Amino acid sequence: MSLLGEIVDSFINSISGITDVISNILSIIVNFISSLVHLVSFFIDILNYIYTFLGVIIEIMLDPTLFLSFILIGSLYYASFKANTKKDLLIQLGVYFKYVGETISKILSFVFYLVSKLVIGIIDMI
Repeated sequence: MSLLGEIVDSFINSISGITDVISNILSIIVNFISSLVHLVSFFIDILNYIYTFLGVIIEIMLDPTLFLSFILIGSLYYASFKANTKKDLLIQLGVYFKYVGETISKILSFVFYLVSKLVIGIIDMI
C-alpha cells in the first residue's frame, strides 16, 4: 500500500492492466500484419521461381538447337542407363526416339487443336 491509499493503488493497477491488454492487442495486430507481409513475400518468391522455370522451358522450346540437344542428351542418358550391350544401346535409342516422336506429334496435334478452337472462337465472337 502506498501513501496515497488503497483506492489509488487499485486504480493504478487497473490502468496498468488496461495498458497491458491494449499493448498485447497491438502486438498481436502487428505480428499478424507482419506474418501476412511475410506470407505475401513468400508467395511472390514462389511465383518468381515458377516464372523463371517456365521462362527456361519456353526458351528451350523456342530454340530448335537447344531443344534438339536436350532430346539428344536425354536419349543418350536413357540408352546408357537402360542398355547392357552395344546392340541394346542402339535398340534403346530407337525406343527413346520412337517415344519422343509419338509424344511430340501428340503435343503438336493438341496445340493445333487449341489454336484452331481459339481462332474459331474469335471468329464466332466477331
